[in-house]
Amino acid sequence: MNSVFGEMEYRNSMYHGTSQIKLWNKTFDIKVYPVTNSKSKEITPKQERAYEYFKKNIIDIQKKIEELLGKISETEDTNVLLSRYEPYELVFDLNGGCGLEIYDNVTDDEYDADFVIIILPDLGIDTSEHYL
Repeated sequence: MNSVFGEMEYRNSMYHGTSQIKLWNKTFDIKVYPVTNSKSKEITPKQERAYEYFKKNIIDIQKKIEELLGKISETEDTNVLLSRYEPYELVFDLNGGCGLEIYDNVTDDEYDADFVIIILPDLGIDTSEHYL
């Protein structure tokens, strides 16, 4: 149990938890992963601050994610966006960075996340392989 992240299970060098995010008025259940390393299995204070920031600013973050996904898909049609993108995992790196992995259902063959929307330190997009 972590005072910020709540109930977490530890396996494969990561803590595993759950949360939710709402995009285009649809609520998605997402996995939450504060990553650890071989030196320490502890969740860092930077990760805790990042999750507190995420929870405190969730409405603004959700709006920015919606806008960013609308720009990259070049549509504002909510039905198209909902059928294409599915948030999956919220990952917190050791330095307090935070990113939301997104499935792109149009290009996804094996159901692996195609890209990450970086929330912290600055809003942006990266590939899943590069971010993780």
